[in-house]
Amino acid sequence: PVFGAPLRGAPVFPHSHPLWRGDLAPMATAIREALAPFERVLLIGERLLVYPYSGGPLVPDGVEVLHLTADAGQLGRVHATALGLLGDVRASLEALAPLLPDAAPLPPRAPSDFDGRARGRYGDVPMHPMAAVHALLDGLPGDAPIVDEAITTGAYVRGFSGDRPYFFNRGGGLGWGMPAALGVSLARDRSPVVCVVGDGSAMYSPQALWTAAHENLPVVFAVVNNRQYLILKRNLKPGKDYPGLDLDAPPVDFVALAQSMGVPGVLVEKAGDVAEATQAAWSAGGPRLIELPIAAS
Repeated sequence: PVFGAPLRGAPVFPHSHPLWRGDLAPMATAIREALAPFERVLLIGERLLVYPYSGGPLVPDGVEVLHLTADAGQLGRVHATALGLLGDVRASLEALAPLLPDAAPLPPRAPSDFDGRARGRYGDVPMHPMAAVHALLDGLPGDAPIVDEAITTGAYVRGFSGDRPYFFNRGGGLGWGMPAALGVSLARDRSPVVCVVGDGSAMYSPQALWTAAHENLPVVFAVVNNRQYLILKRNLKPGKDYPGLDLDAPPVDFVALAQSMGVPGVLVEKAGDVAEATQAAWSAGGPRLIELPIAAS
């Protein structure tokens, strides 16, 4: 079976492939549980990443790690490594593939109802983040490029992105997504792009809206708005009041903000209406913003 690394920055494996088992959650306990059934793990590329901090080793006792990477500084840096391989990843895998034995019977794939769970939450108002993202991506073509700075909603963006072109800043940092989406559109000959961005992240670089309008770039900015910096709250001690982490007094009107910079926007509050709004924004031929109020937790 093949897992995606936690918080991966790009597509790593076809989601439709029978060996695909989804992305590992960025939590030490979840990673240990997922890797526990195996004798050895081939880690390709960089180290496994967790955020926020969760204690304990990522690799269970008794599981060997074989690590292939182009970066010598990654070998043995975090995980005890039984075999470290340094070289170009693509060339190495292409050289190894002919040496593999004939295909063995595929391990059983646990049934997943990720899609059904999302649709079952379409009635929630404010929208459940899972339902909001599912409906948003359901309204997009299968090859639509996605720039993801949804942060606490990002797991759903990755889960429902399928085999679309996908861009994420694995190193962290807020505010890169909206301007990055403009760059992706320019790099793809001004083709349409969707940027899924949290409200807190959007406040770091809203001037990207003006640039999108000035250049008439067909970028759909989908702001998943829970009116707070939830990712930061989750990394702090519970039960305390941390000033500056809520964006509700006053709340930010992202539709008005976009319109003030020349980008038409729309507020969509029900998951059942999101796909239609997405399709309209995608086919508009210029920048558009969709504000999606989601549940606070």
